[in-house]
Amino acid sequence: MMSAHRIIALIALASSSTFAAATACPAPPIVTSDAAICLAELHTATAASRTYTLKYQAEEHNDYWFVVYGPKESNVRGGGGKLRIDKATGQVTFVEMYR
Repeated sequence: MMSAHRIIALIALASSSTFAAATACPAPPIVTSDAAICLAELHTATAASRTYTLKYQAEEHNDYWFVVYGPKESNVRGGGGKLRIDKATGQVTFVEMYR
């Protein structure tokens, strides 16, 4: 039998944006910028908890998407980075971080 704490934790996980993003991202191949950004959002959501929101821009290349992300608010310094997302597999590779 599950404890009340474990049940609450499972409910919280199911309602989290990370869980929603995981179920909403399309399966490979990654053919649109929206799909690439979805995977980037999922990757950055699991990296750390933030007190600010991020904006994303995707650029298409032959075999991959290049996604640059950073804080939406202009008063936040750093906290962004670059990700490379393979079109065929959907694998996310961290490229660079801005502090």
